[in-house]
Amino acid sequence: MADDPREFESLKARMKGLENTPELRHRLHRALSWLDRADSANDADAKCIFLWVAFNAAYAIDHMAECEEWGHQPREWERQEKYFERLTRTPDGFRRIRSAIRTKLWNPVERLMSNEYIFWGFWASLTDAPFDWMNWERKGQFEAERTQVMRRLRHSSAGDTKYVLTRLFDRLNTLRNQLMHGCATRAGSLNRRQVEDGAEVLRVLVPLFLDIMTDHPEVDWGRISYPVRDDIREDRR
Repeated sequence: MADDPREFESLKARMKGLENTPELRHRLHRALSWLDRADSANDADAKCIFLWVAFNAAYAIDHMAECEEWGHQPREWERQEKYFERLTRTPDGFRRIRSAIRTKLWNPVERLMSNEYIFWGFWASLTDAPFDWMNWERKGQFEAERTQVMRRLRHSSAGDTKYVLTRLFDRLNTLRNQLMHGCATRAGSLNRRQVEDGAEVLRVLVPLFLDIMTDHPEVDWGRISYPVRDDIREDRR
């Protein structure tokens, strides 16, 4: 699923060297398995879904650990924002992510940020009255976020890169909900462009996220959900 299959094999080989960080190793192992499955998918819908599962495996944290850290049950956008903060705080993380978006994903990102149908506020603005494309309730927020993302892509700070990821994945969250909850037709023409662009963005960024995590095992990536432990494995009885 990486641009070069050799990069995928290299990532798998490097992951095996993480004996001192078993939780990170298990996290990456799970994510890579879904990344591999996405690579063999023949359509954008399946690719998008499997890539999202790989992304989810990369950032998901045990429920009890989250409550201890946050003092409450965080919402999904808070989990993702925390993950992006960890990625962009690594010495090379935000530069590599920014470079990948600028050189490989500029057009897909611009299209996604310009697509009202994957902006949550678009659907929140619907009423029984005829829709007014010129003056819907949250149009200002939509346009402001789109402008901010494209402007911040031209800058170089970790904070700018984190903002871009947060807003971009907010759009992808809506796309994910449409697919995973059966609110879209498979291979449907109405959402083809955003599904294809979403799959392309995830195809480039998810392997990069995993690569950064592999390079930085010293970072606390969080306690994994449903841990793999020898003392609870039935096959070890």
